[in-house]
Amino acid sequence: YQKRAAKVGFDWDEVSEAWKKVKEEIVEVEQEMTDEVDKSRMKDELGDLLFAIVNVLRLYNIHADEAVYAANQKFYHRFSYIEDRVRESNKDFSDYSLEELDGFWNEAKQNGL
Repeated sequence: YQKRAAKVGFDWDEVSEAWKKVKEEIVEVEQEMTDEVDKSRMKDELGDLLFAIVNVLRLYNIHADEAVYAANQKFYHRFSYIEDRVRESNKDFSDYSLEELDGFWNEAKQNGL
């Protein structure tokens, strides 16, 4: 839809304007996060946010599916590193705090994963 709209001139002149839209959508998502979350409205707002992010990717000429695939691969490798560290310790995941596991995550990042 975004490409079709862009072909007829309904598009941002600058990618910075698309980034402003992403920030606007983040605010709208945050406004929907209350004690009594309306999941339908939250779904709509999160969908708008994803749509805005995909639009930014389009403007950078990056395919969204390729970016998500790469992010999933990066997550897989880093989380596998965490699993290996936990396994090497002969402990369970439940024996670690989130902060400790996040430390393993940061090690994985430092190791280029």
